[in-house]
Amino acid sequence: MLRIFFMSGTHPGLAIWLGAMLCVASACSSHPEVDSSNLSTDTIVLDDWDGPPIPLHIARPAAVGPDTPVVFVMHGVLRNASTYRDAWIDIAQACDLIAVSPEFSRDDFPGAQFYNLGGLGHDQPSAFDALDPAFETIRQHYALEQDRFSLFGHSAGAQYVHRYVLFQPVSRVGRAVAANAGWYTLPSSDHVWPYGLREAPAAALPDADLVQRDVVLLLGELDNDPEAEYLRQTVEAIAQGPHRFARGHFMLDVVEQRAEAAGLPANWRIATVPGVGHDNARMAGPALNHLIDENRLAQPECARLARGE
Repeated sequence: MLRIFFMSGTHPGLAIWLGAMLCVASACSSHPEVDSSNLSTDTIVLDDWDGPPIPLHIARPAAVGPDTPVVFVMHGVLRNASTYRDAWIDIAQACDLIAVSPEFSRDDFPGAQFYNLGGLGHDQPSAFDALDPAFETIRQHYALEQDRFSLFGHSAGAQYVHRYVLFQPVSRVGRAVAANAGWYTLPSSDHVWPYGLREAPAAALPDADLVQRDVVLLLGELDNDPEAEYLRQTVEAIAQGPHRFARGHFMLDVVEQRAEAAGLPANWRIATVPGVGHDNARMAGPALNHLIDENRLAQPECARLARGE
């Protein structure tokens, strides 16, 4: 069941809506009809799955067609999904895409255990299991025809993204970008869970499947502070590198080792963003280069955002 409970925006439709509300306050005799197609943001609720209801905060273009692509945008440790969505409003309009930021609340998905690590091995449904039903909800709501989505996450959201790729054997994700993760679950049994796969509470993808996933580790070149806030400082995390930039490279090294052992090329790769540190909003634009097709990237305003301008 779909339930729309909030719609807002900063574009022409909002001005019409505000005018109508002011007219109500002054007892006007008639109100202009609101054209909801001009609003840039929606929020709907995913409640058609085995887990708790999840608000889906959405940024979209004014006109949505059956082939409009969907990008899921995973929030960070603050669980501020609407803030992450807001960083994609201009992107959604310039690049003609739907950006969806699911809100995994602390009440329903407490701590890193149930969000960053997906809640694997616990009685409740895994946070990783929510994305495919969420995508189906979006497809039905906007009458979309494509059957794949792209996935972007920053910081704790990037931890969610790379573990989602590791542990979801059946998924409709196409391209995935993990930006500035603080630490990683390495695809190796040489390391104990949650830093590796030994004693993991769920089965990971076989190496031959994992290394073929389309994954970009997007790293801000200035995200190199060993004392950064929220940066995990356990012995196991520090063994991956002193800071987020180094740890991303360490993760790719392990993936490439697994690819070599499987006799396959790795489809994982690193892209870096010059002049940017741990900044979700400034990583979002450059992520477009790895999330959407060239036709959309060729649109002038979309290309400007993809350049980080």
